[in-house]
Amino acid sequence: MGNIRVIFTADPENIKAILTTQFAEYGKGEQFHREWEQFLGDGIFTTDGAQWHDARQLIRPMFVRGRVGDLDLFERHVRKMIALVEPGDSRMVRIDELVFHFSLDVAMDFLLGAGVGSLEVHTSEFGTAFNEVQRVQALKARTR
Repeated sequence: MGNIRVIFTADPENIKAILTTQFAEYGKGEQFHREWEQFLGDGIFTTDGAQWHDARQLIRPMFVRGRVGDLDLFERHVRKMIALVEPGDSRMVRIDELVFHFSLDVAMDFLLGAGVGSLEVHTSEFGTAFNEVQRVQALKARTR
């Protein structure tokens, strides 16, 4: 990995510091920005400092207590996922794929007001494209 600084932690206090109280000290850096900008743009996921703060302020209203507590939204998607793993069914189920599709549907529904239906149609165009971008980005990161 060359001279890249990497931090692994599972300590809740470290995670709290990295994600909230000391966020500015743990930026993503220019290389991460360059690698992901084409896919994610100059938003909250790819920027640091003032630019990150401005992007965060734009989405802050999405995370007010009443909105985050919208359990009906989450329950709709949980029910769809559970229906795909009915007891007594002898099919093999890939939990990692189910969790990916669930997360994708919940996130899109929460942030954009509509899911992408990837739990219903595992080969949804959006889900397939999203997976492909992640695969390509992982390859790029490994080969740099």
